[in-house]
Amino acid sequence: MLHPSPFSPEELALSLSEDINQGLINSFSLQCMPQGETADDARASLTLLEGTEVDIRLTVLPPASTDGPSPPPSILHETLSNLLSSISPLYAEKWNQTLFSKLLDPSPF
Repeated sequence: MLHPSPFSPEELALSLSEDINQGLINSFSLQCMPQGETADDARASLTLLEGTEVDIRLTVLPPASTDGPSPPPSILHETLSNLLSSISPLYAEKWNQTLFSKLLDPSPF
């Protein structure tokens, strides 16, 4: 039985595009899936605000960095933003600033 991929490259691109628009990362590019990997993966290379380049892969497992600075392997991340916050102090700082500014904005929409 064929199941659709839970992580499409399009969804990953949309999420990372939002991060660029909010000033949370510098750039990204989607990667082709290496031969032998399942269709349940979505991969991208991205440049953090610190200038560090990292490759990420989303699978049915929690998000993980495949190179660059990474948290200890025993730490699992349920979301892409949690992973990026753990490897990029500037991402975490900017994400918190964005959250607080939206919470303090008197207009709900």
